[in-house]
Amino acid sequence: MLESLRQAERDDPPETAEEERSIQEKKYRIRSALWEAAVGLGDEAAPSFQTLEATQEHLTQLNDLLADSPLQYVAAP
Repeated sequence: MLESLRQAERDDPPETAEEERSIQEKKYRIRSALWEAAVGLGDEAAPSFQTLEATQEHLTQLNDLLADSPLQYVAAP
């Protein structure tokens, strides 16, 4: 979902400050939801939710890890 938002930004960059703010708010909500999911699943490594910047940095790291997850190589029974 976050990647599709990034792609949309590349294809059609925001033209106004309001559009940019709207995109940043959407990104923040997506990242917040990912963080809440990690905490809800009992992920002890979930970052503390102190600032937007810290959240963004941690979620970027999480997305990088998930992109190369070993679970993608596990076949369902």
